[in-house]
Amino acid sequence: MRGRRRLVIWVAVGAVAAFLLLSSTVSYYYTEILWFEELGIRSVFLTVLSARFLVGLGAGLLFGLFVFLNLKLVRGTLIQLSGQLAEPGTGRWFAPRMIDRITVLASAGFGVLTGISLSTEWETILRYIHQVPFGLQDPLYGREIAFFVFTLPVYRVVFNSAGFLLLLSTLVVGLIYFFAGSINFLGGRVNVHPRARAHLGGLIAAYLLLKAWGYWLDAFELVYSPRGVAFGASYADVHAQLPVFRIMTVLSIVAAGIALWYIRARDIRWFYAAIAVMLVGSLGLGTVYPAAIQRLVVQPNEIQMERPYIEYNIDYTRAAYGLDDVTEVPFAALDTLDWEQLEANMDTVENVRLWDWQPLLETYRQLHTIRAYYEFPDADVDRYTINGEYQQVLIAARELDYTQVPGAETWVNRRLQYTHGHGVVMSPAARFTEEGLPHMFIRDIPPESEIDVQIDNPSIYYGELTGDYVVANTHEPELHYPAGDTNVYLHYDGTGGVPLQGMLRRSAFALRFGDYNLILSGALHSESRIMYHRGLQERVLRAAPFLMLDDDPYIVVCGEENRLFWIQDAYTHSTRFPYSEPYARQTNYIRNSVKVVVDAYNGDMGFYIFDEDDAMVQTYQSIFPDLFQPMDEMPGSLAEHVRYPMGLFEMQMEMFRTYHMTDPVVFYNKEDLWAFPEETFRGQTRRMTPYYILANLPGVGDELEFLTMMPFTPEHRDVMIAWAAGRSDMDNYGELVVYLMPKGRTVLGPSQIEARIDQDDEISQLFTLWGQSGSSVIRGNLLALPIEESLLYVEPIYLEAVDRGLPELRRVVVAHGRRLAMGRSVAEAMEILFGKRDPLEVDELVEVDEDDLIDDDDVDFPAADVEGTERAWDLFQRAQEALRDGNWSRYGDLMSELEDTLQRLREGPE
Repeated sequence: MRGRRRLVIWVAVGAVAAFLLLSSTVSYYYTEILWFEELGIRSVFLTVLSARFLVGLGAGLLFGLFVFLNLKLVRGTLIQLSGQLAEPGTGRWFAPRMIDRITVLASAGFGVLTGISLSTEWETILRYIHQVPFGLQDPLYGREIAFFVFTLPVYRVVFNSAGFLLLLSTLVVGLIYFFAGSINFLGGRVNVHPRARAHLGGLIAAYLLLKAWGYWLDAFELVYSPRGVAFGASYADVHAQLPVFRIMTVLSIVAAGIALWYIRARDIRWFYAAIAVMLVGSLGLGTVYPAAIQRLVVQPNEIQMERPYIEYNIDYTRAAYGLDDVTEVPFAALDTLDWEQLEANMDTVENVRLWDWQPLLETYRQLHTIRAYYEFPDADVDRYTINGEYQQVLIAARELDYTQVPGAETWVNRRLQYTHGHGVVMSPAARFTEEGLPHMFIRDIPPESEIDVQIDNPSIYYGELTGDYVVANTHEPELHYPAGDTNVYLHYDGTGGVPLQGMLRRSAFALRFGDYNLILSGALHSESRIMYHRGLQERVLRAAPFLMLDDDPYIVVCGEENRLFWIQDAYTHSTRFPYSEPYARQTNYIRNSVKVVVDAYNGDMGFYIFDEDDAMVQTYQSIFPDLFQPMDEMPGSLAEHVRYPMGLFEMQMEMFRTYHMTDPVVFYNKEDLWAFPEETFRGQTRRMTPYYILANLPGVGDELEFLTMMPFTPEHRDVMIAWAAGRSDMDNYGELVVYLMPKGRTVLGPSQIEARIDQDDEISQLFTLWGQSGSSVIRGNLLALPIEESLLYVEPIYLEAVDRGLPELRRVVVAHGRRLAMGRSVAEAMEILFGKRDPLEVDELVEVDEDDLIDDDDVDFPAADVEGTERAWDLFQRAQEALRDGNWSRYGDLMSELEDTLQRLREGPE
């Protein structure tokens, strides 16, 4: 009776556990499909779910059936073994009927586990079914690249899975036969029962035939070989390893035949012979022979032997990283830039980025977060047409930091009231105030804008910091923004999130999140909307897990709707592109084929295809036809803000610094290897990273455009040898241009300019004096700006009080050729550099009082014309203000007008 009670208890506990597990699984999938329905991409969820189910079901049935058949073949042996293991006179451990049940359960269990494991290969299978050709063939076998990227991975999954199944089955049935006595060592020899011999011989023969197919597959894997001097099949691979794989394919078939003959011959020596054939072939041919060819034939004549394979590596690496269409342009790098040329390129000079995102972000956080529970996760560089002028700006989203929410331990505060961030701050990249702080275009809460970029809806429900779920539009008002001693509240009226209609949905979400307040709270109603998967990158990957995301999403003010949207760059990528050198062991093929737009208020997502020639995105589009949209359907006010992603550009430039060498001999000797320059930042030397600029591309473009830029130096040298630009504006989006310095001239590189700044007596004296006064000098990013056929270097200098931690932009260093100057603004530094004004004295450089920018003694006005004097003084003040702001065109107009006024004053009244 007691045993029966325990059994009932265990059954009840198991039933409850199974019910909870089933309920949790059902609630998860139910709430997931609601999320996809909210976004209008239910078909994506159903495609993935059905693919996982069908792949898992097919694999589970095949593998389970195979195990079942093998166990059925050893049924008699199992019955015999059961009798042997039982105590004398007690019958068998298990009755034949129980053995049959165990066979079914074991087969089903193995099938389920295998199906679950292989269901993760759904993407591999779907890509194989929907594959689109690349339009390029590999150089070794002449096969379409799609075979290596889409087909070969499926073959590998089948081979590995089948190999595991055959080895496991052989091991299990072999142990059963051994313990049952069907395999023994009586009489000093191995004795195998005919039934066991037939069974095991068949399994071993099947494995050897599978191994023959594996060697056939290994031959194709040679295009990823690291053996030679360049990635991909080398001379030894093609002339030694490939023939070995062909021979091993034949030997495996022969060994399989020997294994089958063993069944008939009943001589264990035939089995040993099969094993010997494989071992000798694998070790002798597969290892020793290719190594000998590499050492004795290739290495003494390496460049001659490897030349064609180096060419393959160069060509296919450039194709895989989108470097085969790079435009190379000679760049004179003249050091004769004059004032007239500078004035002709004022649009570039006026947009030089003086604010680095790191010190600017510190300033934003100290001056513009408003409350401790707001945070700026990042500051991004972008460009806007502001009051009719194309300008470079920095912009940051003011998000809610849930770790700092007041009363975060209360459910109402964390889930219902503190639901969203508020607005952005924006400042021009080239301007600063008299106090050395960024001039703000958009500031405060609610956002106040001094430009024609307005924000009507500043709420940020979806962003970089929005990891937790919240419920919007409840009976509890949501904090919109703080207003002095009070707060302004609202009720969400958007379409984001899933409506909590009915108790079924509330119960499902409560079970999913383990939060039963979703059932019990009276603040929720049928129009309340639960928002989850709110994190920007989590949200994108939930809908498109096959994409790789750039690390730097950025927020955009959409001019058409005066609302906030995020743009996330996404990549298609592969590790299976033949002959292409891998990048950081992560990928060897990449395209920025997709731009994802996420509505910061409603969470809607748009996946826009920006590279219609990419075979991988075409394949995914065939799999998920409802997910992607053509590039032309992106709203124009958002398309104006697409950027050449920094992450992709840096990856491409890392590859290009080697793969700009297209001559195999030069490549082999690494004669022209490039490097990224070094710069000084916060007193530390570090590798320069790419940066965004607004400039005219010399010899290529005739209009100001938004570019990603990177200088290069020769390896182990500091002079500049080239610079590269990625074009972002829609008309030329995605184009890469590389400017090559003249071979016979020395062009100072960034680290040499940094050294000249360090060695300048007045500048170093200034830095020393500032340091002695308790301030920290921060040297910003050194920027190289192309001005026609010349380069102009600009480096901002920030001053930060040790006890204040607020960087202030105080000086600007400019350099051209071997000339160097420092001023209190870009305009002033330029005037000094080009001899339009005298260099500042040390006391002027040290002084940070803005009154020193204007010296009344420099202007002598005739007393006879008071009205003219006032007019001249007004013009001078306005010109100085334009000078501080870096508005050169405005400065020039005012100075011309001032010159006319002073001329009239000088001539006196008529």
